Amino acid sequence: MNSGILTEMLTRFTEVATLGYTALLPEAMYLMNFFIIIEIVFLGVFWALGSGNITVPVIQKITGIGAFLWIISNAHQISKAIISSLGELGMLAGGQSISIANIFDPSTIVGFGFTATYPIFKNTGGVWSAFTSPVDSILFAFCGIIILFSYFVIGWNIFITIIEFYLFTVCSVILIPFALFKPTAFLAQKAINGTFGLGIKFMVLGFIISISYNTLKSLSIPDDPTYHQLFSMVLGSGAISYLCWHAPSLASTIISGGGSSNLSVGGIYGALGSATGTAIKGSTAIRTQGVAAVRQAVNVGGAMLKQ
Repeated sequence: MNSGILTEMLTRFTEVATLGYTALLPEAMYLMNFFIIIEIVFLGVFWALGSGNITVPVIQKITGIGAFLWIISNAHQISKAIISSLGELGMLAGGQSISIANIFDPSTIVGFGFTATYPIFKNTGGVWSAFTSPVDSILFAFCGIIILFSYFVIGWNIFITIIEFYLFTVCSVILIPFALFKPTAFLAQKAINGTFGLGIKFMVLGFIISISYNTLKSLSIPDDPTYHQLFSMVLGSGAISYLCWHAPSLASTIISGGGSSNLSVGGIYGALGSATGTAIKGSTAIRTQGVAAVRQAVNVGGAMLKQ
């Protein structure tokens, strides 16, 4: 298995994002020119109607047009600066034990998982051990899968967060020109809010990774582990993976004024309970329909026998 595939895909996506900015730039500039013409026409109408001194509005419009032209022309560099600087701020809050290059390399964290779980799978991989102690083999293999999956979740979330940021910022370039025209300015505002919301999400992720990177790297288990060592490793890797998965989304939700989800264990139980409730409701409905169908069949059969 190529454990470096996430970093390779991430590099490829960022390269494609550069091409995306270049492809959308002419369309964004076309919209920009369109809204500039509209603003000039409105200013000319206000001046012709004798609305008074329009020097200040003209200066404001020129300043705004220049600012948005600069943003559109340098959108790729600006987005890279936002995600890199916010990621570095998160690492600074976490002690800055790593560099930004470590966060942009999720495959290394997945590699830590393979290294940490190698002794587990080595002990459970033999045919003889499966016959001599099947319960231990199954339990050790199950715990090894959980630990490895926890590392996978951390790597996946780093990969998804960065890709999500670039996908959103590339597509939002086309919305920036709408800021010039007041009735459509909300589109550009949503694009800017979304960009910084995803940046904050990456900053929280950088904070968590900065704190836990050395722990993830040093997590190991002896060749002949005890249950205490095994379960401690499951607990540690699982807790970090849950933080990496849930905390960045929670921070982004709070900033955007969203719901009231939390990081407690109740959040996990709530999700499990919701899924269980849905399954129970579905099974109850199926059972009710099945009983009704049986009753109907019995009634039909009885009517046929009477005839």
